[in-house]
Amino acid sequence: MAVGKSVMDPAAGRDCADGWSYFLLGSLRVEFARTRWLSLGPPQERAMLIALLLDANRVVTVDQLVEGLWDDEPPTSARARVQDLISRLRRKMCEVSERIASPIQTVGAGYRIVVGAGQLDLDRARNQIGSARVLLTGGQPLSGVRLMRATLQDWEGTVQPELTAPIVRRADTWLSELRLAAMEDCIDAELSLSQHQRLVPELVDLVQRHPLREKLRAALMIALAKSGRVADALLVYNDWRHLLVTELGVEPTPRMRELHTSILDWQER
Repeated sequence: MAVGKSVMDPAAGRDCADGWSYFLLGSLRVEFARTRWLSLGPPQERAMLIALLLDANRVVTVDQLVEGLWDDEPPTSARARVQDLISRLRRKMCEVSERIASPIQTVGAGYRIVVGAGQLDLDRARNQIGSARVLLTGGQPLSGVRLMRATLQDWEGTVQPELTAPIVRRADTWLSELRLAAMEDCIDAELSLSQHQRLVPELVDLVQRHPLREKLRAALMIALAKSGRVADALLVYNDWRHLLVTELGVEPTPRMRELHTSILDWQER
């Protein structure tokens, strides 16, 4: 199932989408008119809604939904189960919104959830990350950092960790990578703004949680060295090299070796 930016179909019927807000970045939540909340049912119902929201305003075929919910081992009743889950979601959304139509539409051999601009937190986050990167690379690093930090602060965490459906776990991997890449860009800019001392505790925590993430390891080395903790920076590199050799059987990349050499030179000055 593709996970791309939402593209609104002009014929999608926007009226049924008005008033809804969707939150994927952390605990799944659906609100209507900011005062009413959709009561989400069992795991497969929530996984179904996540699958539709990840491809908001695109048609997701029944076959794609079956694969996303059960992977290679769907039950014989999978297609009927998909139809039942869709019916349940539609009924609940109509009850909450007091409308006769829900945002979930049948289109050919699949379904589409109609989502308006700004209604899905994932779309807002990606747009803000893109805007922050423009600022970071366009000579406005402080403004870019502020926007990026504000965006990441609103990102609650793992997508429904209790759900085991393949589409949810794949989405969580993709979203985690999106968040980490944005965090790395932000940290690089903060290092260029001489915020190295403030970054050290955060980077220590990030490296512990993502030990094979090279950019985070490099940022921690730089932050430590700039803070006058050159020996600690070299220890971070030695731990990194040991981890790579013992776990993956490879040596550090040329970029990391060059950084190590530059810190050694710094120590000898």
